[in-house]
Parts: sequence; structure tokens; C-alpha cells
Amino acid sequence: MCFSNLMLRIALILALLCTASTLAQPLPSQYFTAAYDSRRAKGVFFADYDFRTPGFGHTWEWDGSDWSQRTPQTSPTIQAGVLLYDDAHDTMLLAGTAGSGAPFSTSLWNGQSWTVSQSTSGPPSRGFAPVAFDFAHERVLLFGGTTHIDGHAGLANDTWTWDGTTWVQRDLTRSPTPIHVPTIVYDHSRDAPLLFRVEQATDLWELVGDSWEPIAPTTPIALTSQDYLLCSDPIRKRILALGRRQRGEVVPLGQPSHLPDTWEWDGQGWIRQQPEESPPARAGGVMFFDESTGSIILFGGDEYVQGDVGTVRRRLSDTWAWNGHAWHQVGPPGNRSPIVVPATDGATRLGNLVDLSATAEDLDGDEISYFWSFRSSPDSSLELVEPKSASASFSPTVTGTYVLSVVATDGRGGYGIAHMSVTVAPRLSCPGPEQATIRLRAGLNNIAIPLMPCGSWAAKLMSPDFGAVAGNPVVAHLRGWYSIALVDWS
Repeated sequence: MCFSNLMLRIALILALLCTASTLAQPLPSQYFTAAYDSRRAKGVFFADYDFRTPGFGHTWEWDGSDWSQRTPQTSPTIQAGVLLYDDAHDTMLLAGTAGSGAPFSTSLWNGQSWTVSQSTSGPPSRGFAPVAFDFAHERVLLFGGTTHIDGHAGLANDTWTWDGTTWVQRDLTRSPTPIHVPTIVYDHSRDAPLLFRVEQATDLWELVGDSWEPIAPTTPIALTSQDYLLCSDPIRKRILALGRRQRGEVVPLGQPSHLPDTWEWDGQGWIRQQPEESPPARAGGVMFFDESTGSIILFGGDEYVQGDVGTVRRRLSDTWAWNGHAWHQVGPPGNRSPIVVPATDGATRLGNLVDLSATAEDLDGDEISYFWSFRSSPDSSLELVEPKSASASFSPTVTGTYVLSVVATDGRGGYGIAHMSVTVAPRLSCPGPEQATIRLRAGLNNIAIPLMPCGSWAAKLMSPDFGAVAGNPVVAHLRGWYSIALVDWS
């Protein structure tokens, strides 16, 4: 709709489920990964972006009970990378690319700083490539991933190994077909790496010599979603799988759309677990085995809850531990990021002021702060008026699409973001004296005759109902043809 003073209201239903604790913890970004550093007895978490301290490459560590952020002088710019501890060389490595089409690179973390490996070898550009340490052969193993070659995205099914300095492609006699969301874990009961895939059906592959060979589980796993996490427990010689399944009933407003699903692999088949308490069902997240506590640590991910129309995503920053029998939350509850309902995009014309407003709700009663910004603008020099408030505005200077973001923060690490766009069209050409009168027909009583805004021009009703309400729209009370003059009131 077009208005002379455009009002665009964002209904940001932000359920900021915060805790009164001051426990520091990472905030999940779009891409994040984690692994356990056996030499230093620390879990290491790497995120590509964190709203609180903008920039790429944020490193956190887990000491068995708390998270702490590390501040190295430089950080990798790798996105969609994977962390893994190289037990053969006692190093933590991060492998991936710095964006679509960028070369594959490997960075090493020593607990204080990141260094980029000088190795010139490696797979073609890719992300989301699963890795695992092959204890039987004392090497790092990488399989497939999403490739970016010559501007084209694809899926790979090649296998590579890392010997501490160099990536080498393995010439295998058999490999699974390329697929989304594969995962590699080491099966300590079989002393072999396993490749786990979920698509139309669930299947397992074992690396035997120079060939990936399929495994037929004695009891299959019944995951109904590709969103799952796997982690190996070397002490119990089990593999934990955490997935999610659809609820079988109508989901109430504001309730999770899925239920958590916990399974274990014993080397032969899958066994569904029935813990009394479970983490919220999630897509994404990370898991690693904490040798200091003998537990598998789960962090973050995206929870989906039922909204007014479909489901909406809520990012989690909670930490849980699995001891082989039960889940329990570690420390105080994590801070759940806001639920955001995006605004409806708007349209206006040059010369009109665009008013923006946002509302947020915090269940803890925390004071909310707002910040508006342009994600993209046809005029890079354009500035917002009152950007640090719930209401902001701007006056478009050129035609085009303006994309905006509004961030609502609770002062304790919780935040919600919504995006919207405003399309700005050219000014209307105002009619001259010979064009100033137009004729419209009102077919029903009380019909509203809309008129396009034209600077300071307004509508003046001429006939047949001189008592009709002038303005925009013109509200007519009688049937018939109307002569309406556009009058310049300036």
C-alpha cells in the first residue's frame, strides 16, 4: 500500500527467555563447530560470527563446567568449517573455506593463537565436510561436503586424509554416492570410522581398507529428519545420535514443533533411549566427548516453535551433558534467543517519510534496547533518524529497494533480529489544470474511492454527493458518477 506518510510496524514477538545468571556462553551463529582438545583438556568452540562482538572468527573454550571466550590476535575467516582434534599430532585443526569459491585452508589452535597451515594441498573449495580421527590408522579423515567450483555448488563424495602437514586424496575402490548432511564418527567397538547418512532411508558405511562398505544394522534407527547430531563415546564404546521427530498432535501456539529423539549405536544396531529429561528438539548444534567428565556435551542449535502462521525459529545457547543414561543441563539454563516474526515488506514513493517501529517482549522483564540499520541501500550515504529507539525513520533519496534490520537486545546477551524491505518508486507526476478533474463511479453506498498521493494535492468532491468526505480515499454515500478535482492545498 502507498501512503503519504508510510507506517511500517514490525510485530517482533521476542520471547527473550533469559536467566539471572552471569554464566558466559557462546551465542550460536549461522555456522559453528566444536571439538575436544585432549592435550589441554578443553572443549573448543569456533563460530564464524557473533552479534555481540561483530567480526568473523570467535573462539570459546569449555573447561567441564563453564564457557570462556578467548581473544587471539587474529582468527580464521573460515565459514562452514569443521573442528577436529588430531590425536596423532596433538593439535586442534579447523578446516574449510573463507566463503564460496575460496581455497580450502587449514588453521591450527594451540590454546592461545590461531596459525594458518602452510600446506598447499587440500580438497577443492568446500564447506560442511565431516571429519573424524581414524584411531586405527592415526590420521584425520575427511569425506565429501558441499563444493564450490567455478561458481557452481555441488556435492562431493571424495575421501581425504591429513598427516599433520598435508591433505592427501585417497584412491578408494568404493564410495557412497554424494549426499547432503553426512557425518563421520569413529566406532570404538569396531575400530573403524563410520559414515552415517540420512536421506530417504538411513544407512551406515564402514571404511575397510580402501573401500567404504555398507553396514546392515541389526536394528535400524528411525529418524524422521535430516537434522541430527552424532558423537562417539570412547569409554562406553557407543555412538550417541540425537535427532528430532514430529509431534503427533496439533501443536499449541508457542510450543515446540518437534520432540527430541535419543539413540545409541552399540556396534551392531541402534537402541532408542528413554531418558526422563531431554534437551529441546533442535536442528543443528554441536556435540563432543568431554574426557574430563566422561560425558558427551551438547551445545546450541535451532528450536522450532509453532507460530501464528507455520513455525518460527528460535536459536538456543544451552549446554547439556549425556552420561550414557540420562541428559542433564549443565549450569543455569541457557539464554534462549528471541522469537522474531518478520515484518511485511512495504512500498512508498520518493518524497514520503518512512516511519519504522518495532515492539518486543521480554519474559524476564528486562529492559529492551533497539538498534535499526540498513542491510543494503541504493544510497550508501543515507542515515536513519533515531536508529537506537523502537521507532526510527528515513527519507528515501533515490528509487530502489531498501533492506533494513532491527535488533532488540535485553542487556544480558539475548537478542532478536528481524529484516524488512521498503521499495521506493518515483514521484507521481501531478496533473496540470487541464487534467485536474477526474470522473469515478461509486457503485455502492459508503464506497471508498482511493486516490494516489500527489505531493500536496488533495481530493475535492464536485458531484453528486457534496456531503461526501473528501480526502484520500474519498468516501461516497450515493450511487452514481463522481467528478473529483485534485486541488493543490499548499
